[in-house]
Amino acid sequence: MVGLLCLITAPAVAAMLYVDDDDPGCGGQSPCYTDIQSAINAAVNGDTIIVRDGIYTGAVNIDGRSDLTVQGVDNTTVILRPGSTVDWGGPYGSAWQVGFRVNNSGNITVSNMTLDFDTIKSDQVCGLVYFESTGTVTNNVLMNMSIPDTGTDGELEITMCVESRTYTPANPAQVIIESNVFIDTGWFGVSVFKYVDVDINGNTFTKTAGDYGFGIEIGAEVVANIRNNDISGFITPSAISSNPSLGVSVNNHYSAGVIGGIETVFLEANMIHDCQWGLLIGNYTDGIAGDVDIYVEAFENEIYDNLEMGIYINDEDASQGSSVVFYSHHNLIENNTAGGTGSGIVVYSYGDGDLSLYSEYDFINGHDIGVDVDESSAGSQYIVFVRACDVSGNDISINNHLSGLLVNGSGNWWGTRNPGAVADLSVGNVDYTPWLSKGTDESGDPGFQPRLNNLHVDDDSPQYGTDPRIKEGIQWCDNGTVNIEDGNYTEDIAVYKSVTLSGAGPDSTILHPAGTQVDFYYGNPTHILIFAEGAAIENLQLLGNDAISNTAIMVEDTNGSEAVPISNVTIEFCEIHDYGFEAIVFASEHETIENVSVFTNVIHNNPGNQITLLGNCDTFEIFCNDIFNSQETAIRLFRSGGTPSNSNILIQWNNIFDNDNAGLIVDSSAHETILNASYNWWDRADGPGGDGPGTGDHVYGWVNYAPWLGSEQLQPCPAPPIPAMDTLGFLILILGFSLAIILQFRR
Repeated sequence: MVGLLCLITAPAVAAMLYVDDDDPGCGGQSPCYTDIQSAINAAVNGDTIIVRDGIYTGAVNIDGRSDLTVQGVDNTTVILRPGSTVDWGGPYGSAWQVGFRVNNSGNITVSNMTLDFDTIKSDQVCGLVYFESTGTVTNNVLMNMSIPDTGTDGELEITMCVESRTYTPANPAQVIIESNVFIDTGWFGVSVFKYVDVDINGNTFTKTAGDYGFGIEIGAEVVANIRNNDISGFITPSAISSNPSLGVSVNNHYSAGVIGGIETVFLEANMIHDCQWGLLIGNYTDGIAGDVDIYVEAFENEIYDNLEMGIYINDEDASQGSSVVFYSHHNLIENNTAGGTGSGIVVYSYGDGDLSLYSEYDFINGHDIGVDVDESSAGSQYIVFVRACDVSGNDISINNHLSGLLVNGSGNWWGTRNPGAVADLSVGNVDYTPWLSKGTDESGDPGFQPRLNNLHVDDDSPQYGTDPRIKEGIQWCDNGTVNIEDGNYTEDIAVYKSVTLSGAGPDSTILHPAGTQVDFYYGNPTHILIFAEGAAIENLQLLGNDAISNTAIMVEDTNGSEAVPISNVTIEFCEIHDYGFEAIVFASEHETIENVSVFTNVIHNNPGNQITLLGNCDTFEIFCNDIFNSQETAIRLFRSGGTPSNSNILIQWNNIFDNDNAGLIVDSSAHETILNASYNWWDRADGPGGDGPGTGDHVYGWVNYAPWLGSEQLQPCPAPPIPAMDTLGFLILILGFSLAIILQFRR
């Protein structure tokens, strides 16, 4: 038994090692070393090396190790300023030199130090390298890698490189770079390439030296989360190529020959400002990209005050499989004109690209051009959506130079509601409808939070997709108004939410049926189908086509699959004419249709009943309309099957004339009480015919038609005029109604 216990060994306990450059006793802590590399050589996997205050000048090489931490006590007083370098090795051999090398190692942490590369900065030198390695770099200051550009050299110095070639897309190297400060970073502050999953979070990147470079570069087949960083000062173009300096580059360079590669980058809550360009997404050099698709999602970033542009999106080598998808939402892209002129977002290709831009809920303001789409030669594929954005304050909001591309610019605030001004701000082939009436931002959250309760549509705008303009406006609108500008619109319309369709006036906004929609009650072709509460139709001309559409407006209590309560529907200031049968029908089989106003419309030349109530309708006001030239009846009330009677229907101040069959018919039991149809003009001063005493349009049924108007009612309704009927006649009429009531009850 004792022998067996002797074979059991205790697990290794992680040790603390100490480094002090001028105190060989490390203040009484041990083991103690005077340089970092000696401590690394002595450490075993899992150890932590505590680096005390001092200036350390030796190069550092961690090779083939795991779970080591190199931690300074204070990043302002622990300074690694290597005076020598080591070979990068691997595919780079001795061609590239390194000040701090982590190679073929796992879970290596470097923290709480200043890494000052001033004494080794040069072409083809990288300050800190993680090669074929994983780990964390946190709370450090990395500085002084910039050297002047001479026009022949001075552009290949890099502060930090992360690269992995032996890992795989399914199992990438995990590296975290957080809470560091990068100062005067040379060509790249951080460059990440090949099979790495990197989190770059909470860092600051600044450049004061006047040389070319990027804050962050993400290369092919990398997964990157870039969050909460502040990037500025990258303003000097290359002295060799004139390429721009910029805050962040996401590219698939040097991936020729790769098959099926994917590069995924998330940019969140970064501040990128005072650079030459803010972001560069893609590849603008032909021949160096392979089959690598780039997907970038950018959200809640602030990209502002850059010299020439906020975001540049480019792709070449689509013929080799390269593509770029950039999804931008809830960002601030503002005033990227610090150099004098500039654009918010540029989408560009040299003829061999596959580019997609989806911009939503962004602020894109204060530029010569908000979004600019162009190419130097044809051959590329583009998708460009700029939707629900604030694109106000630009000289041109969207400029599309490509005749073969239609940009979807729907749902934006352009700084104006005027249709001509909006059209001027969208140059080229741009679908700018619907647009917002106001630029109200609904919350203090990042990005533009538009109020979608007041929109405009215009037939002068090109139209993206198959949905017609008014339908798209309804889809966008949230309990508000779709303003339909002057023009002609051919489409069938389903109103399934609380929305007002408001034209510029019946003489100028004309809606035509398409003949593709049928109602749920009859199954007949219907132009406008309403099955929602709070719907309104106003200031429109509904010009029918009797060959393709029976009914202008059908209001019914079902969406085809379930009952829908209908109330507070308004139809006003419209002209409705020349449909195949009826103008307006209210059909209720399940729910009561209530609180409806049909007001100040001109309804004519519809051969069927111009207004029909099929039962279970309550509290209607049919006021101040001109209703004429029907081959049937101007207004008819039915009671269909077991449907409850209509109730509280008030018909007044209308001009009802030249209807062949009758002006008004109330079928037996179609209204609960005597229907009030007083103060109407029935085409004759002596009143209505039929059950009435005169020779005008006929009235039949349980109707109070007196007093009536002695002349045509001018529209809109003035103060009620003196009725034509005298007092005696009125008393006789009341007696007649009383007798009718008695007879009705006896039945």
